[in-house]
Amino acid sequence: CTRCCSESEMGSAREAIEKRKAKAREKLRARQGEHAANDVESGQEAPPPAQPAPKSFSFQASMVGIYVFIWVSHGLLIRASQVEVGGEAKYLFSFLAVTLVTDFCKLCLATGLFLYGPSTANLGSVEDKIKIAWDYRRTGMYFIVTAFIYAMYNNLMFLNFIYFDVGTYKVLMNSRILKQESCK
Repeated sequence: CTRCCSESEMGSAREAIEKRKAKAREKLRARQGEHAANDVESGQEAPPPAQPAPKSFSFQASMVGIYVFIWVSHGLLIRASQVEVGGEAKYLFSFLAVTLVTDFCKLCLATGLFLYGPSTANLGSVEDKIKIAWDYRRTGMYFIVTAFIYAMYNNLMFLNFIYFDVGTYKVLMNSRILKQESCK
């Protein structure tokens, strides 16, 4: 997009796509022989890839139910992890460490899905994906700011549960929707 990428970054992205297409042609020649690769180069379109079957209503409803369950139980589990010490609610663990480990696990999961996941299989080998990530490191730096804000938000959530009960916290968090709507 032109909002977040300069013209040179767009040009390098186009070059990277062309390189991936050339590698795909080479792999196609090696796998299926010269005839199939000539069909691709001559402009004849290959059959479209099979589309995944649409998800059933029961699957979608169960996913919504699981999401609601996790959202509701999240606050309750954090509140249940507190203990009363001298009439004051405290955690027996460092919530800073908990959010750090949680965010690190999410980073590892996202990296693994990028490198080995089926949705990025068309980007080439693992080495190609690492090169692509390196080429877009400047764009990735923008996400560091939002990741830092998100980590602060998670830490403040633990602090809020010391001073508010779960119901009050959820009402206050959902009231921000009304505030955002009134600012329009």
